[in-house]
Amino acid sequence: VAFGVAVEERFGEQLASIEAEPPPRDPTGRKLYILMVDSLTIENAKQMPAFQQLSESGFHMEIQPCFDNFTTACVREMLTGRRVFSLFSVLENLQITRPGVGENLMTDAQNAQISTALLSWGDLRGWTKKVDTDHRFQKGDRSKEAEIGLRVAESHDLVYHHWIWHDVASHHHAKKNGPKYAESLARTNTLIETIANGLPEDMDLLVTGDHGHAADGRHVQGMDVPTVMVARSPNLKPIHVPGRPPITSLRFIMGAITGLGSNTMLVRPEWNEWLSDSVGS
Repeated sequence: VAFGVAVEERFGEQLASIEAEPPPRDPTGRKLYILMVDSLTIENAKQMPAFQQLSESGFHMEIQPCFDNFTTACVREMLTGRRVFSLFSVLENLQITRPGVGENLMTDAQNAQISTALLSWGDLRGWTKKVDTDHRFQKGDRSKEAEIGLRVAESHDLVYHHWIWHDVASHHHAKKNGPKYAESLARTNTLIETIANGLPEDMDLLVTGDHGHAADGRHVQGMDVPTVMVARSPNLKPIHVPGRPPITSLRFIMGAITGLGSNTMLVRPEWNEWLSDSVGS
């Protein structure tokens, strides 16, 4: 195992060293708050009025997660826009080895002199050094995450907020599907509602899962556990996308909102139909 971890660390270093000159930023790019709800299922989203309200007038899409169905791997594909094979995705997710992320939305933002922030409990190690502000929640902050997030949003152009608690609840309470699980959905709904209502007028919102979970709370390699996202942005059409595009398409969507394209991300011609007329080339 020690040898394997060393190999994976080396792989991560090589991947992180890859450099590709991004295209110029689209002048129609906007500020963006990304709220990632860990382990969000399609059915969960239907049970949250705040999510549904955003969906009614915004851009809505079901998503096929990364094959591993682990947070670190799925976030990497979400922010890089490409499939990235990793030998030890489980070890990455457990923070035993550092994931290699290479060029991604956050590094592209920094290159464009766009201020970035990551809000997490320290579980996204691959990105902590790739943002201007790495805000680590502390004990007692669970009920204050929306308040903290909105405060950070006032001074940053691009914010990534990892809400980990629904994943914790799903592992412990999804199988019983009782009061504790319902409480997690209600708390997540309040978070979405508070952030959606409190963001600066010039900042768009994207709420997404990284993967879903089965009825018993599991999400492991190869399982069919799709997730869902919604976005509020004038750069996207207010449509419900048919099918389940891959999670890599989120990098394309985030690029359309922020104006931060990438020569390394996956792009499919049909995805251009999601964009409003205000988005540049």
